[in-house]
Amino acid sequence: MDKETSAKRQLEKYLHHFGHVTVHALPCNLPISDTIDDPALVETIMTQAEKNVWAWCVVEVKVTFKGLTQSDYMASCWHGGEAEFRNSDTYQDMLDECIGKLADRLLNIFTTVSTVID
Repeated sequence: MDKETSAKRQLEKYLHHFGHVTVHALPCNLPISDTIDDPALVETIMTQAEKNVWAWCVVEVKVTFKGLTQSDYMASCWHGGEAEFRNSDTYQDMLDECIGKLADRLLNIFTTVSTVID
């Protein structure tokens, strides 16, 4: 493992512990029937979505650290609520994506600043 890969992994671990994570469900404007072929499921989701934004939504996972923010979005999602989403593999994948990109940005900043200072 090279030095840069090692630094990125350490930074990702740090961000997992100290990054501020938020999750939001936003209304999804895409027609449910464009994504789901089962008419009964479409009807169920439409009924639930009237009361629960998580029933048909765009999910945003956001990680913030020292004023830097990285977000990932997924549209056409249906979940029972935030807790259910946070227990899904999709959430973990989105969180890992945000943390990886944020770590890359921080390492890029560090490299740039190091070059200027040297």
